Amino acid sequence: MAIDVYNDSRLMTLSANSWPLRSLAKIHSDSQIATYREHGLDASFTPCASVFHYRNPNTYREMLDVVADTVMTPVLEELKAADCFSLQVDGSVDKYCIENIFITARYVTKSSGIKNVFLGESFSDKHGAEAHRSDLVYTDLEAMVSEVKHWRLCLKSVTTYYRTSAVRTGELKAISLETENKFLRFPTYFEVRFVEHLVHLASCCILGNLLAMQKHWNAVIESKHSNRIERATARGLAKVWISGGDKELLTALMIDVMRVIRNLQKDFQ
Repeated sequence: MAIDVYNDSRLMTLSANSWPLRSLAKIHSDSQIATYREHGLDASFTPCASVFHYRNPNTYREMLDVVADTVMTPVLEELKAADCFSLQVDGSVDKYCIENIFITARYVTKSSGIKNVFLGESFSDKHGAEAHRSDLVYTDLEAMVSEVKHWRLCLKSVTTYYRTSAVRTGELKAISLETENKFLRFPTYFEVRFVEHLVHLASCCILGNLLAMQKHWNAVIESKHSNRIERATARGLAKVWISGGDKELLTALMIDVMRVIRNLQKDFQ
């Protein structure tokens, strides 16, 4: 037991959790027990070369590869014959800062049962989903063009203005119905700037509701029931989002730019 504890806890290496070293630790402990009465704990552990033949890490890996190839052949046939299957990819970083990707499959068997199978691990030099990469493209665009960052903040202010008030949302919906415009609800804004989210927000919610929003802001400014803060907020939004203004034109331009990034993202995927 002392040898096993030392092997697993004292060394704290990845090989301590593998079969070769655990097997050698078992042989060592058995040898110590066998020679304890005659030599005590001073007996040296000098196994013959044949003991290390299959307990060599390289040989052990080759053995595992052979077993994996043998096991994977029927698994692949079952996946091909399955009506549907799904893959789960999990990533983790080990003690040596190496990123390992573990792939698991779940599929429906011929008997209509669900079966899980581990397909193996993989290593890749590419990191990050394509959606995250397109997000980085947009982030670089904001860093180079300050107007784009200011434009996004303006989108956020409009979204927050209506998302935080059911009354304002109801008033905007009523104006849309009066003017026979389709009302589109504002989604929750996320700081993760996926272009898919921004395209929907800019094209559908902002430009689609712009005429109704302008009328709503003017109504808030002229209403006797509005307080000073409400009038100032509505006046500021109406000043930024005027018809034919810079923000409206920039929104139309950015929609085209983000659609290009989105299409590239889909092609990469």
